[in-house]
Amino acid sequence: YFPNKYAILKELGDRLMAAQDEAVLAWIEAGGVEGETIEARMAKSLAMHRKIIEITLAFPGGPAIGRALRAIPMLQQLRFDSRDFVAAKFFDAMRSRYPNVSDTRLRVAMRMMVELSYAAMEMVVEEPDRDADLVNHEICLLFALYFESFA
Repeated sequence: YFPNKYAILKELGDRLMAAQDEAVLAWIEAGGVEGETIEARMAKSLAMHRKIIEITLAFPGGPAIGRALRAIPMLQQLRFDSRDFVAAKFFDAMRSRYPNVSDTRLRVAMRMMVELSYAAMEMVVEEPDRDADLVNHEICLLFALYFESFA
C-alpha cells in the first residue's frame, strides 16, 4: 500500500537509481576507470553510458521516473543521494590515479562528472531522435580531456 502517488514514484525512483548505481559500481570494480590511453578510457566510459541508458529505457516508465526525480522537489533527494554516492565511489577509484590533485578538487570533479553524465544520458533518453552515440562520445571525450589536465 502506498499513501499517495509520490510514495509510488519514490519507490520506483529508488529501484531505478539502485539499478543504475549497481551497474556503475560493477563497472568501477571491473576496472572501468582504468586504461593506458585516452581512447581506452573513453571506450570504457562509452560502454558505461550506453549501459545506463539501456537500463533506463528497459525500466518500466524509466524516462518518466527520471523526469519526476528532477521535477518533483520531494523526490529530488533520491537523485542527489545517488549522485553523491556514485561520486564518492568514483573519488575512491580515482584518488590513486591523481595523487597530486587536492581532495577538494577531485571531489568536485567527480560530482561534476556524475551530474554531467546524468544530463547527457537524460538528453538521449528524453530525445530519442538525437544521435545517442554522438552525445555519449562527446561527453566521454569531455571527461577524458578534462582528466588529462590532472596528470
